[in-house]
Amino acid sequence: MRVQTDKTKLHTKCVEYEDNSKCITKIRQYLIINKGKAVGIAANQLFMNNRVFGIWYNNKIMIFENPEIIAYSGDDLQDSTEGCMSIKNGKKPYHLKRPRQVVIKNGKEEYTFNDYYATVICHEMDHLNGKLISD
Repeated sequence: MRVQTDKTKLHTKCVEYEDNSKCITKIRQYLIINKGKAVGIAANQLFMNNRVFGIWYNNKIMIFENPEIIAYSGDDLQDSTEGCMSIKNGKKPYHLKRPRQVVIKNGKEEYTFNDYYATVICHEMDHLNGKLISD
């Protein structure tokens, strides 16, 4: 399954939809096929503009539909080395500063992620907002 590499399209902000079922199916398929290679994937990386992403967390796939980060540790940043499946198939490392903790709202549920997974959530949320780690 190919991923989007056109930066013009990846810089486009994703849109909220009520029905994301086809998008969710495609995200699940991608994550299953690429288990061990990709921790997360956003819809725009799979040629869709839905505001949806999925991640592997505790050996299960979590899907986030129309998510919103509602809190993060603004002063407590961690060094992060990240790759991106849309940039050289994840093989080029980028060094960033990311929050150590984020709270994300997914529907009516709120989830808190720390350290590594806080980075993963921020990375995927950046995709939904049209931002790349290479920016």
